[in-house]
Amino acid sequence: MKLFVFYHDDVDTGTRRIVPRNYLQSCVIELEKVCDREFVIEYLSSVPGMTDIDYKGGEEIVLKDWIRRVRAFAGQRGLSLDRTHRYLLVTGDKLSESILGVTYAGHYAVIASLYSYQVIAHELGHSFGATHEDAELQYNAFGLVCETYVFPDRQVSRANCYQYSLKNRQNIAAFLGAVD
Repeated sequence: MKLFVFYHDDVDTGTRRIVPRNYLQSCVIELEKVCDREFVIEYLSSVPGMTDIDYKGGEEIVLKDWIRRVRAFAGQRGLSLDRTHRYLLVTGDKLSESILGVTYAGHYAVIASLYSYQVIAHELGHSFGATHEDAELQYNAFGLVCETYVFPDRQVSRANCYQYSLKNRQNIAAFLGAVD
């Protein structure tokens, strides 16, 4: 499994240093458990034509532009666009007032903002077949209500469960099941 993390030019150096630990670590550990595969992560910044994309505005247009750029990037480097590779653009801000990230279900191109700790895991989950419908509210070790990754309506009054629901784990495992 390969994850390319592209830091948008608006993500400062200090923030880039904390993304692996604060935004990605628990998500990657969870995905590795679910798919029983190790992730190799490559962090990229200041890549002309990739990290300088204008991501504000209509998420459909922005996602199609990101897909076009990812295809060109992967093609130039002989990289795969299969189920085991993800190309994540990490942005410093939301795509619009209400959109924090975007991808197509089961797709290799992902955009996620740093607006909340769950956004990257949420969008990566979608890219591996997880759905809003199969997300859950659970209780954490402290007895607090928490949201599993991919929960559709994030509320700051609820904790983060730092995991996918059982059904979404099954969705992800099934999505990756055909991969050897």
